[in-house]
Amino acid sequence: MRVRLVGAAVALVCAAVIGLQLRFDPQWAFDGFAYAIRTQLDAGVPYAQAHAATRAVYAESAAFAEPRNHPWLDTPTPKWWALFAVRAVYPWLASLLWPMLGFGALFAISAAAYVAAAVALYALLLRFARAEIAGGIALLLMLYPESRLIGRSNLTDMLGDALWIVTLLAMMRFAAGGRRGDLLFFTAAALVLSFTRPIPYMLLTVAIVLAAVGHPRRALPLAAISAALCVLVIAVMRLTGANVPLPPDYLLQLARSTLGTVDWFVASLAGPIALYALVAARARSDAAIASGALLCALPTLVLNPLPGDVLRVVVLPMLPALGCGLAILCEALARKPGTLHVVEYMEACSASVSTSAGRRSRSPRSMNAARH
Repeated sequence: MRVRLVGAAVALVCAAVIGLQLRFDPQWAFDGFAYAIRTQLDAGVPYAQAHAATRAVYAESAAFAEPRNHPWLDTPTPKWWALFAVRAVYPWLASLLWPMLGFGALFAISAAAYVAAAVALYALLLRFARAEIAGGIALLLMLYPESRLIGRSNLTDMLGDALWIVTLLAMMRFAAGGRRGDLLFFTAAALVLSFTRPIPYMLLTVAIVLAAVGHPRRALPLAAISAALCVLVIAVMRLTGANVPLPPDYLLQLARSTLGTVDWFVASLAGPIALYALVAARARSDAAIASGALLCALPTLVLNPLPGDVLRVVVLPMLPALGCGLAILCEALARKPGTLHVVEYMEACSASVSTSAGRRSRSPRSMNAARH
């Protein structure tokens, strides 16, 4: 009962917060211009009519307030139009609400995804800590400014974030129990995620890390499915002409994006603390998956080296993994106050909860910690 009550509180708080922010400060993002047109196409509106209606609305929005952005409104197709063809789930969902909400449908999907992400994150963190700790950390991360910004925007990112958390949860469930139902759950979530934001390479990265730390048998099917989705997404992008040109100053942009990521990670304080906790619990399959989610920042930076996108495409997907590390540490502190006891507890927990071997560590130190 306590778990459900805390979960309901998390959902209600997040729903109230995003509802207020959406009412007073909706974010009409630049890329939302293309999503708005695609939403109308999915709702059966002819392209010319959809483009004209969207142009009229966006001409008054803050996204195109700068004169240098005005020419984008008059092009035959919006910028990155072909690239967004693979991101089909978000505009399709919004099209279901278009007859009732019009342009507000895009924001409604993002807001609903924000609440869903909060609930999914709470469920994820329950694997590492008691309900009060999991709920507190879930709220902390969902109230983070970037989370709220994306949650009240007309972008696919918040829906993608919710699906990313759900997919990580499915991976953890399968790695822990090896049940076929959890593998099917992962496959379905990963497929929808790949056509919301084309990031199956992140799932493949997580599976590789899971195998590398000692869970190859459970990691193999996850990696195979993720690799197949990578091939599928690449094929769709080729068919739709969704080529992503590299910036001419690629190395400079990559360096700036990497430095920005490292700077945020260290300055947040939560980054190093969570990383320490995940490393201490590295024998746990779910901690290994969370560590892999952190490492996804590396391929993302290589594929998308744009400093202005760091918070949205690098930091935001790292938050669930950071939450897992914080949950491990907070649970350890709640059980065994004191630095030395916390370290021993996490080492014992890592040894005893390892799902691949299902056995306790035989080292004298771990056994002694487990007895205490």
